[in-house]
Amino acid sequence: MSSAWVGIETRAAFCAFIAECGFEGPDLCFVIHPDGSFAGTSDGVAFEGRWEWQDGFFCRTLSLPDAPDETDCEHIEVNGAQMRYTRDRGQGEAHVVRKVPL
Repeated sequence: MSSAWVGIETRAAFCAFIAECGFEGPDLCFVIHPDGSFAGTSDGVAFEGRWEWQDGFFCRTLSLPDAPDETDCEHIEVNGAQMRYTRDRGQGEAHVVRKVPL
């Protein structure tokens, strides 16, 4: 396994990494589609949303039941089969998930 986190800088590189897989973390599982959509569950609550690649960031709008939509741009890094996303354009809280087969 690689020991270094590598930043994803382009939409093409991001789409290549997410191709044909899902992601899992603590109480979280989701799939990101190259068409700009995503969906999953967090703590048993279903969510969905839209994303775009903007200025080197994964910018997404998350929709949860009974909550206002949440928009954020995240810095994406990969390390083998792991993805780390750091909120607030790389200045916020970071989370790590791992790729899983669909």
